[in-house]
Amino acid sequence: MLWLYAETVTFLLFSTFMRNRNPRLPLYFFFCMALGPGSILLSWIISLWIPIFMPKYQMYASIPAFLLFALALHQIVHLWPKKPMLHFGIPALVLLIASASFVPFFARVPFEDWKQAVIRVEELRDPDNIILVHPAYQLKSYVYYYDRDALRNYATMPEEVYKKGVVGLNELDLGFFDHQNREQYILVESHLSRDALPGRELLADCCYLQSEEWVKGIRISIYERKPGD
Repeated sequence: MLWLYAETVTFLLFSTFMRNRNPRLPLYFFFCMALGPGSILLSWIISLWIPIFMPKYQMYASIPAFLLFALALHQIVHLWPKKPMLHFGIPALVLLIASASFVPFFARVPFEDWKQAVIRVEELRDPDNIILVHPAYQLKSYVYYYDRDALRNYATMPEEVYKKGVVGLNELDLGFFDHQNREQYILVESHLSRDALPGRELLADCCYLQSEEWVKGIRISIYERKPGD
């Protein structure tokens, strides 16, 4: 994103100085810079306390970059009005570069079919099993197909599904498995999960892996409690 602004602003300043040796940048230039790079900088500062510095929260910051690019292109047209190849060549070059660098989200991130995962877990599950969803932020993805009514009140959703034996793994406290007398646990993992997280290590301490399978990007593992634990 910042590279996009660096290239756009360089292009704009070049066209501005070529058009006028004593230029005065318009106010909307500074507005666009505040809304674009300024908002990225502000998000980074806030992320020192709250984790919001993520690509999906920065998408709006790209809008001023395209406005500034349009302004620069407008000035190029006025600088060389009799060179139509330049007028069409610059946008074509930009589109070519943008197309070459564009990678669809699902080309990089495997698709996860949580609906099929829930169906498979229900086929494997005994009534007294506990379902452990890992990482915990995917709990809502699981619950959407498991008990959609529980999502109507998102604040109480974790407690509602916990009563039914479904819980986020890395939200558990250290003594969770010590207070459980269940013989079997089913671990449902997103492909984005990391094996080294403490919750999975705790599960490995008290249980052994009985079986494991993949359902469209989601790993389903059945753990049996070790004798004597």
